[in-house]
Amino acid sequence: MPIKLDDYSAYAYVGLDIERKASESRKIFQRAKDKKMDTDQVFDTIASQGVFIIVAARRIATIKLLPLYYTRQQIEQVFDIGKNYADMLPLRVQTEETFRGHLLLTFVVTVILKQLQDALLKTAFNPISVFMNLRN
Repeated sequence: MPIKLDDYSAYAYVGLDIERKASESRKIFQRAKDKKMDTDQVFDTIASQGVFIIVAARRIATIKLLPLYYTRQQIEQVFDIGKNYADMLPLRVQTEETFRGHLLLTFVVTVILKQLQDALLKTAFNPISVFMNLRN
């Protein structure tokens, strides 16, 4: 049943990513001893791990929620890489055409960088070390 807000309908989907919960729980257990957390603090911290919410203007099949969540995360990573490493947003541009060209070029570079990052996941290298080696 959709939620009505003004004249708009919205659907809220609450999900649990079990792998993420396990991963985050392991990290919390490792830190709990160092931070001298008591059992209640550990339990309260773990309780919300892996939970995600997707709000949409249309219905989404339950089976598509987790893949959609991961797709959203990948898109956010691409823009994060673009903003922080590829200077996607220049401070000084002369024209809108210059800005569009810069945005297109940095987006293409960001996608290539993300693909390289994904390809290097199972190796001891990261994109920065690869580029440093190429430079040398």
